[in-house]
Amino acid sequence: MNRTEIVKDLEADRDRLAKHFAAPAAELAKSYGAGKWTVRQILAHVSDSEFVNLWRFLRAVAEPGSSVEAFEENDWAKRLDYAARPAEVSRDLFLTARNTIIHYVKTLPEDRLMTPCKHPEKGELDGWRWARLNVGHCEHHLGQIEAALAGKPWVRTTSPDDKLYGAKTTA
Repeated sequence: MNRTEIVKDLEADRDRLAKHFAAPAAELAKSYGAGKWTVRQILAHVSDSEFVNLWRFLRAVAEPGSSVEAFEENDWAKRLDYAARPAEVSRDLFLTARNTIIHYVKTLPEDRLMTPCKHPEKGELDGWRWARLNVGHCEHHLGQIEAALAGKPWVRTTSPDDKLYGAKTTA
Protein backbone atom coordinates (compact mmCIF):
# COMPACT_ATOMS: atom_id res chain seq x y z
CA MET A 1 0.00 0.00 0.00
CA ASN A 2 1.09 3.55 -0.65
CA ARG A 3 1.21 5.44 2.66
CA THR A 4 1.21 8.87 1.03
CA GLU A 5 -1.79 8.04 -1.15
CA ILE A 6 -3.86 6.60 1.70
CA VAL A 7 -3.12 9.58 3.96
CA LYS A 8 -4.00 11.98 1.13
CA ASP A 9 -7.31 10.17 0.53
CA LEU A 10 -8.14 9.99 4.27
CA GLU A 11 -7.49 13.71 4.64
CA ALA A 12 -9.39 14.67 1.48
CA ASP A 13 -12.48 12.68 2.49
CA ARG A 14 -12.27 14.08 6.01
CA ASP A 15 -12.32 17.60 4.66
CA ARG A 16 -15.12 16.90 2.15
CA LEU A 17 -17.33 15.32 4.79
CA ALA A 18 -16.52 17.80 7.58
CA LYS A 19 -18.28 20.71 5.87
CA HIS A 20 -21.58 18.81 5.83
CA PHE A 21 -21.80 18.63 9.63
CA ALA A 22 -22.35 22.41 9.68
CA ALA A 23 -25.19 22.32 7.14
CA PRO A 24 -28.45 24.06 7.99
CA ALA A 25 -31.22 21.89 9.48
CA ALA A 26 -33.14 21.92 6.18
CA GLU A 27 -30.17 20.40 4.35
CA LEU A 28 -29.59 17.82 7.09
CA ALA A 29 -33.21 16.72 6.61
CA LYS A 30 -32.81 16.00 2.88
CA SER A 31 -32.65 12.47 1.53
CA TYR A 32 -31.42 11.00 -1.75
CA GLY A 33 -34.56 8.90 -2.18
CA ALA A 34 -37.91 8.00 -0.67
CA GLY A 35 -37.47 5.96 2.48
CA LYS A 36 -33.69 6.47 2.50
CA TRP A 37 -31.60 7.98 5.27
CA THR A 38 -31.37 11.75 5.57
CA VAL A 39 -28.08 13.62 5.42
CA ARG A 40 -28.16 13.80 9.26
CA GLN A 41 -28.60 10.02 9.48
CA ILE A 42 -25.86 9.37 6.94
CA LEU A 43 -23.48 11.60 8.89
CA ALA A 44 -24.28 9.72 12.10
CA HIS A 45 -23.75 6.38 10.35
CA VAL A 46 -20.44 7.40 8.80
CA SER A 47 -19.26 8.69 12.18
CA ASP A 48 -20.18 5.50 14.00
CA SER A 49 -18.66 3.37 11.25
CA GLU A 50 -15.48 5.43 11.36
CA PHE A 51 -15.26 4.83 15.10
CA VAL A 52 -15.92 1.08 14.73
CA ASN A 53 -13.38 0.80 11.91
CA LEU A 54 -10.80 2.70 13.94
CA TRP A 55 -11.22 0.07 16.66
CA ARG A 56 -10.84 -2.67 14.04
CA PHE A 57 -7.73 -0.97 12.65
CA LEU A 58 -6.28 -0.71 16.15
CA ARG A 59 -7.00 -4.38 16.84
CA ALA A 60 -5.21 -5.37 13.63
CA VAL A 61 -2.07 -3.35 14.32
CA ALA A 62 -1.94 -3.79 18.11
CA GLU A 63 -3.28 -7.34 18.47
CA PRO A 64 -2.49 -9.27 15.28
CA GLY A 65 -4.80 -12.22 14.70
CA SER A 66 -7.47 -10.89 17.03
CA SER A 67 -11.16 -11.00 16.12
CA VAL A 68 -13.48 -8.07 15.51
CA GLU A 69 -17.26 -8.03 15.24
CA ALA A 70 -19.75 -7.05 12.59
CA PHE A 71 -22.61 -4.67 13.35
CA GLU A 72 -26.05 -4.11 11.88
CA GLU A 73 -26.16 -0.51 10.64
CA ASN A 74 -29.95 -0.27 10.48
CA ASP A 75 -30.28 -1.37 14.11
CA TRP A 76 -27.75 1.26 15.10
CA ALA A 77 -29.60 3.93 13.11
CA LYS A 78 -32.89 3.08 14.80
CA ARG A 79 -31.78 2.29 18.33
CA LEU A 80 -29.31 5.18 18.50
CA ASP A 81 -31.87 7.55 16.96
CA TYR A 82 -29.71 8.88 14.14
CA ALA A 83 -32.61 11.11 13.06
CA ALA A 84 -32.26 13.14 16.26
CA ARG A 85 -28.51 13.03 16.88
CA PRO A 86 -26.99 16.51 16.79
CA ALA A 87 -24.68 16.88 13.81
CA GLU A 88 -22.03 18.30 16.16
CA VAL A 89 -21.90 15.02 18.08
CA SER A 90 -21.43 13.08 14.85
CA ARG A 91 -18.81 15.58 13.66
CA ASP A 92 -16.73 15.27 16.81
CA LEU A 93 -16.81 11.47 16.72
CA PHE A 94 -15.92 11.37 13.02
CA LEU A 95 -13.06 13.87 13.25
CA THR A 96 -11.53 12.19 16.30
CA ALA A 97 -11.65 8.75 14.73
CA ARG A 98 -10.44 9.93 11.31
CA ASN A 99 -7.61 12.03 12.71
CA THR A 100 -6.49 9.12 14.89
CA ILE A 101 -6.29 6.71 11.97
CA ILE A 102 -4.46 9.34 9.90
CA HIS A 103 -1.92 9.73 12.71
CA TYR A 104 -1.25 6.00 12.89
CA VAL A 105 -1.08 5.50 9.13
CA LYS A 106 1.47 8.32 9.02
CA THR A 107 3.58 7.13 11.95
CA LEU A 108 3.42 3.36 12.50
CA PRO A 109 6.07 1.14 10.92
CA GLU A 110 4.93 -0.47 7.69
CA ASP A 111 5.23 -4.00 9.05
CA ARG A 112 2.81 -3.17 11.86
CA LEU A 113 0.26 -1.86 9.38
CA MET A 114 0.48 -5.19 7.58
CA THR A 115 -0.77 -7.28 10.52
CA PRO A 116 -4.38 -8.47 10.23
CA CYS A 117 -7.37 -9.07 12.43
CA LYS A 118 -10.28 -11.37 11.60
CA HIS A 119 -13.75 -10.10 10.71
CA PRO A 120 -16.57 -12.67 10.55
CA GLU A 121 -17.84 -11.44 7.16
CA LYS A 122 -14.89 -9.66 5.58
CA GLY A 123 -12.19 -12.17 6.52
CA GLU A 124 -8.67 -11.11 7.46
CA LEU A 125 -7.89 -7.44 6.95
CA ASP A 126 -4.68 -5.68 7.90
CA GLY A 127 -4.27 -2.08 9.02
CA TRP A 128 -3.72 -0.87 5.47
CA ARG A 129 -7.03 -2.43 4.33
CA TRP A 130 -8.96 -0.98 7.28
CA ALA A 131 -7.60 2.47 6.42
CA ARG A 132 -8.47 2.03 2.74
CA LEU A 133 -11.90 0.69 3.72
CA ASN A 134 -12.58 3.92 5.62
CA VAL A 135 -11.84 5.88 2.45
CA GLY A 136 -14.18 3.76 0.33
CA HIS A 137 -16.96 3.84 2.91
CA CYS A 138 -16.76 7.61 3.27
CA GLU A 139 -16.76 8.17 -0.49
CA HIS A 140 -19.76 5.85 -0.85
CA HIS A 141 -21.78 7.95 1.57
CA LEU A 142 -20.47 11.28 0.28
CA GLY A 143 -22.12 10.33 -3.00
CA GLN A 144 -25.43 9.89 -1.18
CA ILE A 145 -25.06 13.19 0.67
CA GLU A 146 -24.18 15.11 -2.48
CA ALA A 147 -27.14 13.58 -4.34
CA ALA A 148 -29.50 14.47 -1.48
CA LEU A 149 -28.30 18.07 -1.39
CA ALA A 150 -28.63 18.36 -5.17
CA GLY A 151 -32.17 16.97 -4.97
CA LYS A 152 -31.27 14.01 -7.15
CA PRO A 153 -31.63 10.29 -6.60
CA TRP A 154 -28.40 8.51 -5.78
CA VAL A 155 -27.36 5.76 -8.13
CA ARG A 156 -25.14 3.12 -6.63
CA THR A 157 -21.89 2.43 -8.40
CA THR A 158 -20.17 -0.80 -7.58
CA SER A 159 -16.54 -1.51 -6.96
CA PRO A 160 -14.61 -4.60 -5.94
CA ASP A 161 -14.42 -3.20 -2.38
CA ASP A 162 -18.20 -2.83 -1.89
CA LYS A 163 -18.48 -6.00 0.17
CA LEU A 164 -15.68 -4.81 2.43
CA TYR A 165 -17.42 -1.70 3.65
CA GLY A 166 -20.87 -3.20 3.88
CA ALA A 167 -22.52 -2.04 0.66
CA LYS A 168 -24.78 -4.57 -1.00
CA THR A 169 -23.54 -5.30 -4.49
CA THR A 170 -27.06 -5.56 -5.89
CA ALA A 171 -29.51 -2.65 -5.98
